[in-house]
Amino acid sequence: MYSTCLFCHDALGANDEIEHFPVGRRLAFDSVKGRLWVVCEHCLRWNLTPIEERWEAIEECERLYRGQRLRAQTDQIGLAKLRSGLHLIRIGEPLRPEFAAWRYGDIFRKRLRRTAALVGGGVAVAGAGAVIGLATGVLQEAFMVFPPLLIWSGAGLYGLLGQYRNNLRSVHVPRQSGRPFTVFLPQIQETDLAPGASPGEWVLNFRHALGLEPITGAAARRALGILMTRVNKAGALGDTTRDAAERIASAGSPEAYIAKLAAVSRERAGNFLEERAKFRRLGYSSEQQGLFTSREYGRNPPKNRGALPYFSVEERLALEMAVHEEDERRALEEQMAPLEAAWREAEEIAAIADNLLTSPETERFLERHRKKS
Repeated sequence: MYSTCLFCHDALGANDEIEHFPVGRRLAFDSVKGRLWVVCEHCLRWNLTPIEERWEAIEECERLYRGQRLRAQTDQIGLAKLRSGLHLIRIGEPLRPEFAAWRYGDIFRKRLRRTAALVGGGVAVAGAGAVIGLATGVLQEAFMVFPPLLIWSGAGLYGLLGQYRNNLRSVHVPRQSGRPFTVFLPQIQETDLAPGASPGEWVLNFRHALGLEPITGAAARRALGILMTRVNKAGALGDTTRDAAERIASAGSPEAYIAKLAAVSRERAGNFLEERAKFRRLGYSSEQQGLFTSREYGRNPPKNRGALPYFSVEERLALEMAVHEEDERRALEEQMAPLEAAWREAEEIAAIADNLLTSPETERFLERHRKKS
């Protein structure tokens, strides 16, 4: 086992994940052909490992690679990054796209616990108020007649205050130039998705203080990720998170899921923009203190049923997961083209090296291991 690059002679580094080959911070492996390389982080050359040191290490690499929730892959090469920073480059037929819920389960559970704590605080405040009233004799008679009413009313008041605070809480969405957009919940309730110009593309109809702006590409993914974090602030249980992850897996990829949901959003939105314009045209009057009212709508404006907050819980969670996953996947895919070119060169050298000194007994040994893989 060597620890320096065969080409530039710099140290290859070490890892703690591959017990049978603790050398290198970037390992490339081919389970079918039985190849294992250490990719030098300095000169980026691929160092072919000795045959006798490969097989157990290759099996470990394959197992770790399959266990990663985030992988980028082409028809020849797959790339995964472990939490420790070890990169695994898998050569061969790509695996079926998979999406793991475990990474997001903790995030949504923490949000759920925070929400539950706030609700519990409201009930505690209401109970404390009832106790104080009972002690002072002010609410004693009412408490004896309507024990649950005081708690429910206190919790209800706390809920109304929470809703008021919820509407006032804003998020900031960056833009290419100028200050970020400040977006409140009522504007998110009018922000929806729509199919793009080409199959698989989608558009975010982004409502903000300055109006409505359709955005696409990286800007849309960035804005959507921020908005969905706000929409999903209540969190979710693990079963709901797994159901959401299954929706992404069924769609084939995060980007495919977002495009699919964009079509659903467009269908649900219907003619909302026309109804909204009609509502404002018929109903606005200064005598109503700025409220939009009309005989047709009353005080309730039309709702955009295709907007982000009106998706089901599973759809909302899946949308947040998908947009963040797609951003990370694109960052990995930027590394794929140079990796594939380097692999083709390294494979030619490896084929010559392995066949040069391979005896018939060794060849039979390799063949047995290939069948096991």
